[in-house]
Amino acid sequence: MGSSTANFLLDEICAYTLFSDLHSNHNSVITLLSLMEQCSFTFSRLNYSCDFYKREIGEITSSEIFFSEAAMRGEYRDEFLRFNRILDNSVKFDPLDYLTETTDELSDDFIEFLYNNENTGVLSLNDYSKSDWWKNKYNIVNANYSPLKYCRNWIYHNDIQENQLWEIVPELFEGLYISPNLKLTNLGFPKRDILEWVINVFSYLNDYARRDFEKPDEFINRASAAGINLSPESPNTHKDTSKMALRDIDISGSSICCEWHAKYAPTKGRIHFHIGTNLADAVNTTTNDKVIIGIFCEHLD
Repeated sequence: MGSSTANFLLDEICAYTLFSDLHSNHNSVITLLSLMEQCSFTFSRLNYSCDFYKREIGEITSSEIFFSEAAMRGEYRDEFLRFNRILDNSVKFDPLDYLTETTDELSDDFIEFLYNNENTGVLSLNDYSKSDWWKNKYNIVNANYSPLKYCRNWIYHNDIQENQLWEIVPELFEGLYISPNLKLTNLGFPKRDILEWVINVFSYLNDYARRDFEKPDEFINRASAAGINLSPESPNTHKDTSKMALRDIDISGSSICCEWHAKYAPTKGRIHFHIGTNLADAVNTTTNDKVIIGIFCEHLD
């Protein structure tokens, strides 16, 4: 069973480098600060070592970088305060807790943290992919691979329990309205087989479905280009009112037809949804005008 907390780890080397010459690195500092603030999910934490403000950085200490007169009252005071405030709300770890069995000392604390917490997102603007200690299972979280994307992938890499899944889905997919009482088991496959697909479908529907649906004739092809197999019901199904009724869900007293569906396999694994537009005001009040995820099933008649 995986951890119930998504861990982010601040690359302290990156932070020291950027803030020691903030004037030259201002744009990068703003990027790093934004990334740090994006790690504030209810189920995640940003970690940094308890020695962060005690390092020797060349001829000065790290505390002199972050609490100097310039940091407290200079041109970039707000950036330093913003950084220190984020760390105040983050989680310290003791480097001594992360010694490996084969060494008596730490090379870099965050490397040792990774050795012991491999499913961690490293918050960094540096590229460590060619470093000797780097492993493919590590993740650099940056402007191209955001904390949001990392946490979406963390769900299935970490094999979280289904009750936690439904608790955190609203944070990760703010554009989706999730119908109550959906269950992964209704899709007809074990959770370990189906969960990654579910997250990928949610990601596409959340991020792109409204935009792509503006051109209905291209919707299927655009979804396919994103790796998602979508379709509406066939003309024959449309002619059968009893079958079409199986696609209906009730929201605020209105019947919503979720005929569009994503398909996991040819014979089973269906996520039925409604694009969420052109609905009654009472429905929009409930769904907040979001894409509606209506039904999980193997296959409707």
